Amino acid sequence: MVDTPKRWVSIDPGDLHVGFATWSGDECLEVDELPPDECVNALRNMADNGVLERVMYERFALQGGKAKYLVGNEFLTSQLIGQIKLICRWYGIQCGGYLPMEHKRIYTMSWFKQLTWHEKRRMPYTGKTDHCRDAWCVGEWFVRQRKAGK
Repeated sequence: MVDTPKRWVSIDPGDLHVGFATWSGDECLEVDELPPDECVNALRNMADNGVLERVMYERFALQGGKAKYLVGNEFLTSQLIGQIKLICRWYGIQCGGYLPMEHKRIYTMSWFKQLTWHEKRRMPYTGKTDHCRDAWCVGEWFVRQRKAGK
């Protein structure tokens, strides 16, 4: 089983908006949406200060059916993922990612579906964007996979 990181982040990268969740152990402390350059700066600042042990992110994979819509795309999301991985490599920070079809299974799990309205209102991403919700989801999936020994 992977040790519980003390301070880590989970990220839903995007070309214009990035979901950025900060964790302490298994608890999500805060979720925000940042522009990509601020995401990179936040990671560098945390790494410079020695308070970042792990980064988990949503991986990007081009789906064949969408390829024609992306002709001419600069794939800024992929570039951001490259920057995230490079920062982790430079600072010796563990990192990994999940494809959306992996971590978004949380949204179909019975425990999630059975949350009451009041419980949902207390979720760290409530009132924020889909990127924020998905950044939380990446982190929650990591927590659950780690506890399951995967």
